[in-house]
Amino acid sequence: MRSKILTPIFILLALFASQAHAERLSEEMMERSQGCYRGARLPALVVNHDNIPLTTAGKKTLSTTDIQNLIIEAGRSMRRPWSIESQSPGKLLATLNVRGKHTVMVDITYSTTHYSIQYKDSVNMSHAVCEGYAFIHPNYNQWVKQLKESIDNKLAAFQ
Repeated sequence: MRSKILTPIFILLALFASQAHAERLSEEMMERSQGCYRGARLPALVVNHDNIPLTTAGKKTLSTTDIQNLIIEAGRSMRRPWSIESQSPGKLLATLNVRGKHTVMVDITYSTTHYSIQYKDSVNMSHAVCEGYAFIHPNYNQWVKQLKESIDNKLAAFQ
């Protein structure tokens, strides 16, 4: 009975905590989450980045081709380079392979005003969905955040 009460509390804490706190849930709470997550490290909630405004240094309006090229360049220029392929107009698939051991895939959708990065799939990242909430190895959020920052920096430098 106690674990059935704690699971909703665990979810509420994740909802109301800041993103930093949500990414680092306590081990005790995870033990009482009815075994939804099976990973070597404490899990984090999957963080998607939705409707990020496109901000550039210049006043020039970017075309969707410009945006696509900047996103691809941003991913490829990172210390851990992402492989980015066009899936359809306004949609890219970005894949990161780390040490041949971990693979993460995200969908990047974009328009002339916004872009979004959303979890698509992963290999060896202990992804699990529990009561409607997605959990994953905490490095996933760090790698995606670095990709987002690289994209933002490329866009900001565009004149």
